[in-house]
Amino acid sequence: MNKNASVFRICRYVIIPLVYLFVAGCELQETNFIKPVPIALQALDVQSTSFIATWKPVLGSSIYVVDVATDPQFSSIVQNYQSHETAGVTLQVTGLAAEVTYYYRVRAQRDNTFSGNSNTIPVTTAALTSPIALPATGVKVFQFTANWTAIEDAASYLLEVATDPDFNTTLPNYNSVEIVGTSMEVEGLDYRNTYYYRVKAKRLEKTSGYSNVVEVPPCISSSCKLSKLTFSPDFWDEFEYDANGRLAAIKYINSGDETKWSVVYKADGRVDSVMAYYQGELYEKNVYAYNESGQWTSLYTYNTDDDLTLVRDYLYNDQGQLIGFRSYDDEGRTSLIKHQDYTVDDFGNVLKITNENGDQTGEFRYEYTFNPKMLIHETLRPFIPESFSGFDLTPYSRINNAIYAHGTFYDNYGEEEEVFVYELNSCDVALARKGFYKVTYEFTGCDF
Repeated sequence: MNKNASVFRICRYVIIPLVYLFVAGCELQETNFIKPVPIALQALDVQSTSFIATWKPVLGSSIYVVDVATDPQFSSIVQNYQSHETAGVTLQVTGLAAEVTYYYRVRAQRDNTFSGNSNTIPVTTAALTSPIALPATGVKVFQFTANWTAIEDAASYLLEVATDPDFNTTLPNYNSVEIVGTSMEVEGLDYRNTYYYRVKAKRLEKTSGYSNVVEVPPCISSSCKLSKLTFSPDFWDEFEYDANGRLAAIKYINSGDETKWSVVYKADGRVDSVMAYYQGELYEKNVYAYNESGQWTSLYTYNTDDDLTLVRDYLYNDQGQLIGFRSYDDEGRTSLIKHQDYTVDDFGNVLKITNENGDQTGEFRYEYTFNPKMLIHETLRPFIPESFSGFDLTPYSRINNAIYAHGTFYDNYGEEEEVFVYELNSCDVALARKGFYKVTYEFTGCDF
């Protein structure tokens, strides 16, 4: 055998195993130390409150550590996202604010060994989706329920209600009122107004754009009039209107006898006078007086000889609500016939009546439903005859229906105490009053 060949064989059998051991040792050492850092990629599925962070995998690592912050220096880390461990190459980041720029970076991990930080990726979350305002439900004279669709990322909603479609006149209690849920009952409304509402979604300090605007027409249209009060087959009131929709006459039929009050208007539309007829014959004239602001203050009654027989003065509070009246039989107001002071609620409903001595002579309680007499102008309500003494020819009929009355309203009637129950339509307008002092209300030009 050749000496050199023998040496080659020896070297081959010695060196090759050594090389194998060396290579094997190098492979083991490389898997213990992760050298490459991950490459962070653009975020996916960016929503208003979340996004998916993504990155390229690193050989030898199945665990990654993610930081999310609101600044590129990562000094303001988002809660729950400081060194957040995750398997795989994506992480859904949730609980964020809308329209805010966030930053994320990634590190690869194997056992207790970490790579360096990846590049930093900025992500700006989307704006909140605007809700869709839905038609109002439960529309009544004084209230309705506003409705809208749910937005998945919203924590609450801001509702605005106004009396104009441009929202220049927003209701104080419904000016961006915050609600958790997708509906709200809107109360305390004026029965004559059309209302409008719109909604924003809200999360933290961010809000969406406005929804569409929903119009809510009033339950009682401008053309709606009270046409008749029927107390019995022989006793009723009729209301007649002129071409301008103004009350022209009140007819009172009692057992075939007719009393009629005919209304005369000034050029500015205010009531000038009311002429009273019995069986077609004029028997008195009632002349109206107003203050400088146009508020009705007094009523002067004359007989057919133009002799003054009665003066009535009406008193109001700062809100323009009637709070009493005085009647005299002379223009100098020296001979008092009747004195009434009223305690009223926020809606002007009379709760208590007291006389000139401060003694209570009457009291009322109400339900939150609509009194049809409100369709008659305030200045003409004292000419509406009624079957119950507490309501008969009084100036204080107000917006709600009385459910209880107690007092001595006219001396010749004595003390009375009554409870009233009403039949209502879907708008909470009284169609009838039941019981001993029953009455049926009839309407014309109404949408109900």
